Amino acid sequence: MYYNESRYYQQDDWVFIAIPKNASTSILKPLGYDFHQQESSLLHYKQLKDYNKSFAVIRNPYDRLVSCWMNRIIQHKKIYNQELLGTDWIDFVDRVIEIPDDNADEHFRSQSWFLDKVEEYAQTLISMDRLEQDWYKIQEIVNKEIPLIHTKKSKKGSWEMYYSDQIKEKVYKRYEDDFKLYDKINF
Repeated sequence: MYYNESRYYQQDDWVFIAIPKNASTSILKPLGYDFHQQESSLLHYKQLKDYNKSFAVIRNPYDRLVSCWMNRIIQHKKIYNQELLGTDWIDFVDRVIEIPDDNADEHFRSQSWFLDKVEEYAQTLISMDRLEQDWYKIQEIVNKEIPLIHTKKSKKGSWEMYYSDQIKEKVYKRYEDDFKLYDKINF
């Protein structure tokens, strides 16, 4: 049986499909949601078609994985897959690429997994790389002027410094569908 643990935040005539590590807190906080204490709306993915507007943010998969490692392994030491705690970057990557999405912590589960079966309903996909420039699109969707607040801006530096060619290739294979999605919206 298909089960999608996506977080759908709804209000009026719009739905935000929140993908972990993709600016969800920065989007939800100015809208009055406490991302970590408020339950998201439990919608079956087929109900998304009932909303006039829906959106999701897509992130560079290389950058997202570094952010996950820094945030969940180095800083908070809290992750569903406990065997990853204490791993260095290379060991983390080697283990993550072996864990299928259905068994993966949501913070490194593929973005395409969250959009599986709902991509046709996600009317607007916004690149996290262009979040500041495209913030107006979110404001138009939610019909409200809201500030862009970088609530958890990482101090990890550029993702490129974490990747050798070999690690890049492994991560690309694991997240190939995410790269296709990312490339599609970043033409």
